[in-house]
Amino acid sequence: GSIEGLVYGITRARQAAKAWAEREGFSLAEAKEELWVGGGDLTRALIGDRLPELRGKIKEEVKWLGLTMRSSPKGGICFRRQAERSLEEAGKALKRYTPLCRRQFGLSEAVLEGLWHRVIIPKACYGAELWGHQARYAWYTKKAESLRHAAGRLMWRALGSTPGILMARVMEWKRVDHAVVERLAKATLYKRRWRLEDKDAKWLSQYAGDVLRNQQPDREQVAPEGRVLEIDGGGSPMPEEGCVQYYTDGSRKECTKGRPRGGRIATCARVGCGVAEIGPQGELAWAGSHRLPDWCTVHQSELKGIERACIRAETTLPKVREGKIRKVDICVDNISALRAAGGHIQLLGRTGASARAAVIRLTEKLEEAGGELRLKWVKSHVGHRHNAVADLLAADGAHRGRLLTVPVPWVHTREQIQRRYASRGDKDWARKSSGLRASWAG
Repeated sequence: GSIEGLVYGITRARQAAKAWAEREGFSLAEAKEELWVGGGDLTRALIGDRLPELRGKIKEEVKWLGLTMRSSPKGGICFRRQAERSLEEAGKALKRYTPLCRRQFGLSEAVLEGLWHRVIIPKACYGAELWGHQARYAWYTKKAESLRHAAGRLMWRALGSTPGILMARVMEWKRVDHAVVERLAKATLYKRRWRLEDKDAKWLSQYAGDVLRNQQPDREQVAPEGRVLEIDGGGSPMPEEGCVQYYTDGSRKECTKGRPRGGRIATCARVGCGVAEIGPQGELAWAGSHRLPDWCTVHQSELKGIERACIRAETTLPKVREGKIRKVDICVDNISALRAAGGHIQLLGRTGASARAAVIRLTEKLEEAGGELRLKWVKSHVGHRHNAVADLLAADGAHRGRLLTVPVPWVHTREQIQRRYASRGDKDWARKSSGLRASWAG
């Protein structure tokens, strides 16, 4: 906008801040008042001329909530300085433990690894949800790896001249840029309050894989509004006259297979969900099973089973109107899935929100027809035959059922990022280790 528009906005913002402070009983320190203005020096000079009382407080770089923000030439916010400061703070924290890592005494490998993951990495990743895209640049990767190599030399009490690529090979500690990418991916892909810019999505897709290319993430969202259903936690539902029960279960079986040319074992999974309809006399009236993508978690399969049970239960509405059926029970052996579907959890993933919406829809239709929906927990692996039938259906659906579409969970995305960095470390070692062998031979 124009300079006049910026000046008007700054004036109104200061007035609003002062009014809020007076209303809440706070006093604002004028000595600490700073004004960050994007753009070049000319823009800041023009604003200073129109607001003489703020001329010495207009800054190109400010610190807000512990984050250093600097003006970019295009008028945006540049977080490179914050990325550099985070690595510097992590390096200072590492140096504090240097006196404990001497030749005569020191800390164990487990203690040092715990310090690295619980102290150093959190300092290096502070605010990465905003500046994490800086990890795409070579300068950041180089500085982050230098910090990890220095920590490795402390652990092994190695000389400062020890090659960094060797330290990276013998230690399995998480890379700093790896932790930054994980935090950025989780915040921008799976949290409601963060969004990813298009220019960074292409870079992040190299690590997140399926989420940004051809699939949707199981993003966090507010649960659909509806009546909260109580959960019967008796653990052993029994057939009743005028009641239809739907037993649902989810299954995930890990399977391994050797690669054709040997090497590491490739791991895959078979995921499915099953629904068993039990009549008023305890007879099996209907059975259904579905296959889910390999990346699905057990929790997602349980939620998908509840959703399919609700869809199937809508076929009983004519009998409910006739008075032949009065109650419909959904029986599940996963209490967390029942809580999500019953409305006891406010923030759900897309899979949970879909199951919750199906429960709300079925509840409303049953109430209109004069029926009732009940959620019941079943104690698993105690010989309950109806739950065992649902378990068998879920296992069978994992191999032969019709494939359903399910969003990608965070667990799968994190595994893809880990594999990406593992292969990246192998490539670096293959490229640089030949020089090490030559120097040792000499």
